Amino acid sequence: MDTSQYGVPQFRQRLILVALRDKSAFTWPAPLPDQITVWNAIGDLPPLKAAIGRKAARTLGTVRGPTNDFQRRMREEMDSKLADRVQDQITRQCAR
Repeated sequence: MDTSQYGVPQFRQRLILVALRDKSAFTWPAPLPDQITVWNAIGDLPPLKAAIGRKAARTLGTVRGPTNDFQRRMREEMDSKLADRVQDQITRQCAR
């Protein structure tokens, strides 16, 4: 199964095994008409600065706000006080 056809914003091929105990019929859901891209999912996130000279840096950027329906749906249940913040992002150290 290509998960990008079912709302996952990456091309991932996965084996999905369905086992039914009661012999009921199973029908695979139809693929979605539009694929979600990684840009659709994270395009409103701010650029992050790498931790130069330190092991890691905690960053709290401000989200520009959802720019498409996918981003709006993924952020619907967030606490409104935190909805515009990037939470718990830790960048790794990089060389200069």
